[in-house]
Amino acid sequence: MLNIAPDTPYRISPAQRIYLDFLRAVAATMVMVEHGLEIFRIKTVSFLGISAVTVFFLLSGFLITVAACRRIYLPGPQLVPFMIDRTARIYTPYVPAIALAVAVNTLFSVGHWGQPGTNTGLGTIIVNLLMLEDYPLFQILARLTNNDSFRIHSYNTAEPFWTVSIEYWIYFAFSLAFFVGARKEKITNPLIIFPIMIFVPVVIYSSFANAGQCLSLVWLIGSVFGYIFVITNRKSDYGVGRYYILVLVGLVGFAGRILKTGELTYELQTIAFIAMCLFGIFMILGANAGEWKFLSKPIVFVASYSYSLYLVHNTIMIVIYTQIVKAPSVGAMILACIFAHVFAYAFYLCFERHHYRVGAFMAAFLKNRPARSYVPRLG
Repeated sequence: MLNIAPDTPYRISPAQRIYLDFLRAVAATMVMVEHGLEIFRIKTVSFLGISAVTVFFLLSGFLITVAACRRIYLPGPQLVPFMIDRTARIYTPYVPAIALAVAVNTLFSVGHWGQPGTNTGLGTIIVNLLMLEDYPLFQILARLTNNDSFRIHSYNTAEPFWTVSIEYWIYFAFSLAFFVGARKEKITNPLIIFPIMIFVPVVIYSSFANAGQCLSLVWLIGSVFGYIFVITNRKSDYGVGRYYILVLVGLVGFAGRILKTGELTYELQTIAFIAMCLFGIFMILGANAGEWKFLSKPIVFVASYSYSLYLVHNTIMIVIYTQIVKAPSVGAMILACIFAHVFAYAFYLCFERHHYRVGAFMAAFLKNRPARSYVPRLG
């Protein structure tokens, strides 16, 4: 069993929650800006997307670990309820976003987007629905046969979806390791072998290859900080001074790595220093009793639909560029970014915010718990 007492008070403070929402909102906007600059043929600034994806995976590892730790002493098995939560959270807006990309590709002449390979057609839709885009075994097969058609990517304009599939299978791997390995839950359904066969190649391959090079390890770093938060967040021994030191070391290390390499890439040493800064600040804010009400409303608002923004912005901006603008324009890109935010919020209202209902339906269908008992979980 993990070293977590039943009464461990690891509640996230209002200041910490606003900080996490701020990071989510900024990261989603950074991805959108990077893609907008590329779509509108203005400039390539890959460091924006790299920074944003790094933040997403660090936060994901952190929050999922904290959420899982809260279930340790709950009665009954927690593996299936936890994965229901995660699946509903990810899939509720994900499926409509795929439908949007397919509709756009059908109705408009938007061209081919993304890396060489297969990114349209019924097969691609099925692969995307199963979270198998850029699947390692497909990548290996493409190399062995020298045939790029085996490289099945996200559906055309939905190019950013490659991170979603990696994250989903990491969730599955973590859930099994945590609830079966640490909580000693028993699995009696032999069908569990199928998701295991899927996620093992994804998690291993994403630790050294794929577009993000080391995203499994980035997620793990966030998870480690989540566990540290859980076991150290006690008022009697909080020791906030140590986290100022952590931030300072992180800043110095990050600056040193950038000076040495000359650029920001998916490089584990640099990302470790970024994590020290991000989570050091988070821990420092734990000693702050303020609620930041003035800042909280706009930050929480944008963060609430940040996942929807991540899913739809690329498709929306490609439609605007290919059907209306058709030439490089900074002003048009800015307007497209604003419209993407508006569309993403409407998309959130229509789909994403209903993920609790989807989770309740899934729970009732699988008969693990009644639909009325489904409550929101952190993360």
